[in-house]
Amino acid sequence: MKIIFSVYAIWNGIIFFLYGIDKSRAQRGAQRIQESVLIVTSLLMGGLGAMFGMVVFNHKTSKLKFRFWVPLSVILNLVVLFFILNK
Repeated sequence: MKIIFSVYAIWNGIIFFLYGIDKSRAQRGAQRIQESVLIVTSLLMGGLGAMFGMVVFNHKTSKLKFRFWVPLSVILNLVVLFFILNK
């Protein structure tokens, strides 16, 4: 169980920094990370990192698709974790 939480925490940390990198690139006018990549990574067990990244970096918060998919991904991620841990 410890390893599951460790992997989950590390992955969400990576996703958090992915949002920070994209915000930094946006401010500098550099090449961005595709929105589809940001959304898919949140759905692939990175929902909490994406949510915190949106809030901390104030990034993608006005985009409707992110306001829909990221919270939904948090819920789906937690449901998956619940089922994994209660096997």
